[in-house]
Amino acid sequence: MFCTLTSGRKMLLVLDDATDADQVRALLPGNAGCAVLVSSRRTLAELAGAERVVLPPLAAAEAIDLLARIAGSARIAVEPAAAALLAETCAGLPLAVRVAGGRVASRPAWPLAIFADRLANSTRRLDELRLGNLAVRASLQLSYETLPAVQSWAFRMIGQWPSSELPADFAAALLSRSAAEVDEVLDPLVDLHLLESPTPDMFHIHDLLHLYARELSDRTETDAERESVAVRMMTFAGSTSQHALAVMVPRRVPDRPQDVVHSPLRLTFTDSSAARAWLDRMSSSLFQLIRQIPLTSGVVEPGAHLALLLGRYCHLRGDWLGFERSARRALELAESIGDGRLAARACISLALCLDGLYRSAEAQPLHERALDFFRKTSDQLNELRVLVNIGSSYGRRRRNAEAAGFYQEALTVATALGEQEIQIIALINSGESLNGLDRPVEARAYARRAVNLCDKVGDQGAKAIALGTLGESLTALDDRPAALVAPNESLRLAERTGDRKCVAESALRLAAFYRLGCDDAAAVNWAQQALRTYDDDESRYGRARVLMELGQIRAAAGDHSKADLTWRAAADIFSALGAPEADVVADLLATVSGRR
Repeated sequence: MFCTLTSGRKMLLVLDDATDADQVRALLPGNAGCAVLVSSRRTLAELAGAERVVLPPLAAAEAIDLLARIAGSARIAVEPAAAALLAETCAGLPLAVRVAGGRVASRPAWPLAIFADRLANSTRRLDELRLGNLAVRASLQLSYETLPAVQSWAFRMIGQWPSSELPADFAAALLSRSAAEVDEVLDPLVDLHLLESPTPDMFHIHDLLHLYARELSDRTETDAERESVAVRMMTFAGSTSQHALAVMVPRRVPDRPQDVVHSPLRLTFTDSSAARAWLDRMSSSLFQLIRQIPLTSGVVEPGAHLALLLGRYCHLRGDWLGFERSARRALELAESIGDGRLAARACISLALCLDGLYRSAEAQPLHERALDFFRKTSDQLNELRVLVNIGSSYGRRRRNAEAAGFYQEALTVATALGEQEIQIIALINSGESLNGLDRPVEARAYARRAVNLCDKVGDQGAKAIALGTLGESLTALDDRPAALVAPNESLRLAERTGDRKCVAESALRLAAFYRLGCDDAAAVNWAQQALRTYDDDESRYGRARVLMELGQIRAAAGDHSKADLTWRAAADIFSALGAPEADVVADLLATVSGRR
């Protein structure tokens, strides 16, 4: 009938808010002289030959312009910051901007800031976005009510995710589905524009849709159901992160059984580059998760474990701010449920971070608290970890005699317990302290014992570090043939295991070796390799140590001007970190000044 009525006419037909493709087909004119403009909440991919235009959210400038058209440009011009906040909280949704502008226009005497403050409250935003028979919530509800039961549930689950960006890996954990099943469940949401899929591994939900999904979830699911979902996300994140870290840097001291996070949804990685890539991509989502943990829920314990793991990742990256933030969150969560052991582990992590930031006065009571707890509970393995960390704290402050004392205590206990991995750490660190005390003969003995023990237990990563310590003592003893072999072997093993810090340290030791042998070109080459590695890993302390060595190479070559510039760059970093090496560099600068 409709085709008959339109036959022979030239017309533009507008079909607004089409439900599906069949509804559109029934109204398509039969002659070529007509055009049809269709708007729909759905993609309508079944309409062959149609040209599709996806309308993105309004840009900030467009949203402000629309506000000005509705509320009056004079009011917008008077309060530009409030207008920008209004536009931002509407998240580019034209209906939301239309309602907000109408509300502003209806109260001409009210400052824009009042409306902006009201919309800034996310728990009230959908309530505020209502004007007469126009309501954002009602518009979103129309789409939600068309969903089948599974998709309705999935939409509500997305409301529990803390961010508008939902990685596909976390979507699988959130819905407790395989990757293929996730696509099957979420594709209808994408087709209805309740969800976006900008890339195959990422979903995005509009901010106002996200608020609506959270509201529905809070209203529909029980507290127990929501907690179960949160635990599932936390354990997935923790278990996958723990595995990724183990692949990146195989732990010389394995996690205790009670510290292992289990999840049947855990992802696995076959190499360190894939593991690190996953953590790099997911780190912002992991931070979102640990920030969102309510202190009163049953999610706290897996959340604290995740925070500790995230701190370990930040430590590897040289992200000290992230490390401290994660460790403090872990301690806060552990203390909120009275878990002394978990709190002691968080103390270890936070103290290690603070020592790395040269805030040892803050770290010391945390070391003592952890040591006291593990001694009272007879947890000797963690007691050994604390002893080693206290030794490292003194070592960072160049108090090598005190550091050596703690390492020796740890070595004695670890030997008695048969804890070979801790013995290796204590032997390596003892050798480093003795090198710092200019006792290379003793340092060489400890380093050789560490290398032999590494061969016995098959720990190639630790052997790379031990060989570096051995090379430093051999260089000090002027055993040049052996001193060249050790750091080269260390470099080879570190590259194989993916330990970039050890790669940089080996390159730095080779730079020092060639400087002492008066081969300036080779020395500069190795120093620059170390510098590139530390730059990639964002380690300011490591970069400063290389700059200090590079200055010595340039001074040895007689280029005192470049040596001065290089040492000043190192001094700036050491001073900013509060590192004691700043005094060493000051002495080196004084020698250059005396020659000018």
